[in-house]
Amino acid sequence: MDINADIKGLASRIQKAVATHPIPEVFHEISRELKEIFRADRLCLVLIREDKLSAIDYFVYTTHGNSFLPVGSVFSLEGSITGEILKTRNPVIVKDTTEGRYLTDSLLLKEDIRSRLGLPLFYGGEVIGALCMGSRMVGNFSEEHVAVWMKISPFISVVAENARLIQRLKDSSEELTKEINERKRMEEELKALNESLEQRVARRTAELAESEEKFRKISASAQDAIIMLDNEERVSYWNEAAEKMFDCSKEEAIGENLHKLIIPDRFRERHLKGFKIFQNTGHGPIIGKTIEVMALRKGGTEFPIELSLSGVQIKGKWNAIGIVRDITERKGAEEVLRRTVEERNDSIKEMKHLMDFSTLMREETRKDELIEHMAQVLKNTFAPDILAVLMLDKEKNVLDVALRDPPIPVDELLRAETILDPSLCRVMRTGHEHIVRDIHRDPSCSCLLYKIERGGYVCFPIIAGGATAGVVLMIKKKEDHWGSEERLRLVSTYVGMAAAALHRVQLMDITRRAAVTDSLTGVYNRRFFDEMLEKQMALARRHNEPLGLLIADLDHFKDFNDTCGHLAGDHLLQQVARILKNSIRSSDVLTRYGGEEFAIIMPTTDITGALDKAEKVRQGVESTNFDDVVPGQSFKMTISIGTASFPMHGTEYDTLVGAADKALYKAKRGGRNRVEKP
Repeated sequence: MDINADIKGLASRIQKAVATHPIPEVFHEISRELKEIFRADRLCLVLIREDKLSAIDYFVYTTHGNSFLPVGSVFSLEGSITGEILKTRNPVIVKDTTEGRYLTDSLLLKEDIRSRLGLPLFYGGEVIGALCMGSRMVGNFSEEHVAVWMKISPFISVVAENARLIQRLKDSSEELTKEINERKRMEEELKALNESLEQRVARRTAELAESEEKFRKISASAQDAIIMLDNEERVSYWNEAAEKMFDCSKEEAIGENLHKLIIPDRFRERHLKGFKIFQNTGHGPIIGKTIEVMALRKGGTEFPIELSLSGVQIKGKWNAIGIVRDITERKGAEEVLRRTVEERNDSIKEMKHLMDFSTLMREETRKDELIEHMAQVLKNTFAPDILAVLMLDKEKNVLDVALRDPPIPVDELLRAETILDPSLCRVMRTGHEHIVRDIHRDPSCSCLLYKIERGGYVCFPIIAGGATAGVVLMIKKKEDHWGSEERLRLVSTYVGMAAAALHRVQLMDITRRAAVTDSLTGVYNRRFFDEMLEKQMALARRHNEPLGLLIADLDHFKDFNDTCGHLAGDHLLQQVARILKNSIRSSDVLTRYGGEEFAIIMPTTDITGALDKAEKVRQGVESTNFDDVVPGQSFKMTISIGTASFPMHGTEYDTLVGAADKALYKAKRGGRNRVEKP
């Protein structure tokens, strides 16, 4: 028997059947194929109810000769091969039926059946059914048949899970039908009062039917990637769904190292550690489990997947079989189903609000406006009695209360310790929301000072760029307001969309700052100086005010650089920049003019004020001991400063800068470590 050829042939035929035939016909096809592969005289393919107490009354078939007989009722699993498989999760082999075991399997307890085999059907690490077979020959089944099943079962489990999904759709459809009938009865009673209501219900019913049809098509066309990995990490099987999912043909994938092919670099080492264990034992941290990981397409783009792994021995070596599903598609389908069945009337309205909010967030470019928009939408949608947005100030490592509605005092809302130490906030510390549905039942957070007599509150993290950037707090003095999981999911969605927009704005701010900031010292660069001086001169001219300009140059910096090295020179420039920044007003503009030169623009400052400020800067540099520039050494540095003032020394950019430069040269020629004017 060519096992691989049988498996590939079965997989191809099942995939084709799933796409073109109803599920009962697909299971007929599976039964025929399995009967041939296992040389069985009778076969029963069983799916387990989710309560795991009985077999389901659909998609169960037996084979006898060329006939396929559906079983039309639920039957007990107690004392059956299927019941044993559910308890042990292991195959069951009965070499001789005269042993008297499993007496409730009436489908296989025929006089001509002399040996039986039961095999578990796994999906997502759970037993969802069993394949039970009978043969007229004693001892017909062996461990070899079990090994064959391990290759085939992943394909069967996909079809079985699709059967469950379709049944749930069927149940949902019946529920919708009942609701529509009830709605029609009410319409007949209220028709005389409100004819427009009948039109809205009819329109809504059509929309629901359209949504359900869209979901059915999505579900029918969804296919999981099936990949087999040999003991040396090489791809040995790669189906069509894998080709589409990873944008990589079978010819390109077969024989390649799977971890290098589809696992991003940053996760590869962790996967390799688990695979080393699997190579020798057949076990591993994710074998038999369903996990979510990031995968890599051939073009280099990453996307999230759900991965289910199982192990099988081939020629004494462990091979892995993986079922890969694109999480985005699955959750999209689940979202469509959930909205169709559970939300119905509110789903379209909610989607429109989310789309409008997404557009609003996508178009906003200012952080403060973004927070205002988010807060307004949260207030309108969820009607909290108190809403607060706290943002992390990374430089000071404190929480900033960016918004309060109504504007109650901060010291009445939160503990001061939490404001000063954000790590005391569990949401900031863990990045997970904190839900208090009822203050009398759920444990409250010690950070909150504001007391309410009933109701509860929620705290949702603002995750921007993978880090917790803030917290949204909403308090509602009403019982069960936060008891709805759907409401909490919607809050999370709004906050998540706002957080993504916040991250985008932060990246834009970083980009803008990088364009005008000196990377070494952190002060503004020469480009910014040129633009700002032109603007400040225009403002000074318009308001008839003076404008001071300082150009400073470190004395003997080249000698220091040559003696101590460029790295020490960089450290020295950084410390000098900090001294200058601490010596000026917040309205003054400090820039790195070039090399060891700095320039300071001082609005509304005449020459006298400029000279006074320059002297304070000079004294500050002169009095500093530079101990950390070179390990184990202490240095003294001095600085020469040239000053000029608009309009006294120039009314245009070139003349004012030239006057300050001239004063700087004068200070240098005069012996350095001094302040001069033109």
